Amino acid sequence: MRGRRASKRIILAGRTSTPGRLILWPINYPLHYLGFTVLEPFLITGVLGGLTSEAAVAQRRRLDEQLHRYRAQLANLDAIPAIQLNAAEDWDEHGKLKPHAPVHSPFIRHRLDWRLQGSESPLQPATRSA
Repeated sequence: MRGRRASKRIILAGRTSTPGRLILWPINYPLHYLGFTVLEPFLITGVLGGLTSEAAVAQRRRLDEQLHRYRAQLANLDAIPAIQLNAAEDWDEHGKLKPHAPVHSPFIRHRLDWRLQGSESPLQPATRSA
């Protein structure tokens, strides 16, 4: 699958505090392992049902804005950044992450360092420098 890109478009219902990237990791890593370049997901969170008329109108407006943003992103797929995941050269012959390999996920990390590279939290992605 080398040379192909994979991208997900996800709507998360309810008020979730779990980062969408974390939820999608079990899907993203196998795609990466198969050779895909995995693109950042398009996430819409907080979609609720049973809203009052005023709240329903506000949600509809927000979803219309998200739809506009989604269409703009589809028109420019090459601008979607790839998710950083460990490459084959980051692993030793025993299938363990090499000591100086970067950490991009709380699921694959160095035994003594639970943080993502460039982040103080195990759940948030590292901040990217421009």
